[in-house]
Amino acid sequence: MIDSFKIENLIHSCDEAFITAHKNLDLDALGSILAMYYVSNNLGKNAHIILDEEELNSEVKRAIASIKKVDNIIPEKYEDIENKITDKSLLIVTDTSKKCRVQNEKLLNINNKIVIDHHVESDDIIDNLSTTILDLISCTILIKVLQITTPKNSKFLYDPTKNINKYIIPKNRIYKTEFS
Repeated sequence: MIDSFKIENLIHSCDEAFITAHKNLDLDALGSILAMYYVSNNLGKNAHIILDEEELNSEVKRAIASIKKVDNIIPEKYEDIENKITDKSLLIVTDTSKKCRVQNEKLLNINNKIVIDHHVESDDIIDNLSTTILDLISCTILIKVLQITTPKNSKFLYDPTKNINKYIIPKNRIYKTEFS
C-alpha cells in the first residue's frame, strides 16, 4: 500500500531531494526516478537525479537525451552534489532496496531515506529508512503517486506523466497502458 501523504510530508520537510536507482540503470528505474523528480518539483523542492555510471544501454541513453532536450533535466554525479547534502536532505531510492546496487553507496549516508521498490527484500537491504514502499510495479505505482501529489493548480503547463511515457517507451515499440 502506498502512503502518498507520507511521501508528500517527507518531501515537504526536506531542503532538497536526491533521487537515484540501481546500477545498470534500466528504463523501469529511469521512469521511477523521473516520477519522483516530478513529484519533488511539483511540491516545490529542488530535486537532483544522481547517476554515477558511465556505461548505459542505448535505450537509457536515448531516454536521457530526450529528458535533457525536452525538460532540461540533467542527471548529476555524486561528486557534483555532495556539498549540497544537509541534515534536511532526502534520498529517494527507486527500483532497488539493496545497498550494493545503489548508484553510489555514499548517498546512503543521507539521514532521511525513502526506498520504492518492487523486488523481493534481501539480506543487503538499505536500513534506517524514513519509509519503504515495496510494490509489484514500481514505475507504474510512481506515476500514480505523481498524479495524486500534483497540485490541481500546478505551476506546470503540462502533465509530466505524459512525458514519462515518452521517455521510457523504446522506439518502434507500442505499449498500451492506462497512462497512455
